[in-house]
Amino acid sequence: MKKQSLLFLLLLATVGIGCSGSDPDQPETVAATGKVTYNDKPVEGATVTFVPQEGEHAAVGVTDANGAFSLMTFTANDGAVPGSYQVKIAKFDASKQSPAADSSELSEDQMPSNDIASQAKAPQSLLPIKYANTSTSGLTATVGESPEKNVFELSLTD
Repeated sequence: MKKQSLLFLLLLATVGIGCSGSDPDQPETVAATGKVTYNDKPVEGATVTFVPQEGEHAAVGVTDANGAFSLMTFTANDGAVPGSYQVKIAKFDASKQSPAADSSELSEDQMPSNDIASQAKAPQSLLPIKYANTSTSGLTATVGESPEKNVFELSLTD
């Protein structure tokens, strides 16, 4: 019986090793962390997105109660692919909604197609909306080969 158990464990270990390997076409990532503050206070629950200026693999993290985040590209906390990024940060509250657009300002093709759509409202941004878009955030970052240098302090203001 011991021999069968040993063979079974060996088989499991072999299968586990074969399944745990990374995709050879997947680029290497480097640990990248940081902190987000808004008016010098930590921001909890914000989504931080590093959008590559060249390449195709964005990295994302969510801030904790201290405003700290760890980026992930393919798996939890794996970091980001080294390179230059534009950064966007968003935090929305779905229970607080922005007013829907005034229908008198919409063209005919922009008009909602039914009553449900006309009542839809966007979730309210809890940070200045400019930070939710890479073209307006003004935030950039460069992820290098050394994890020790990949610590980003992202300070937001009004």
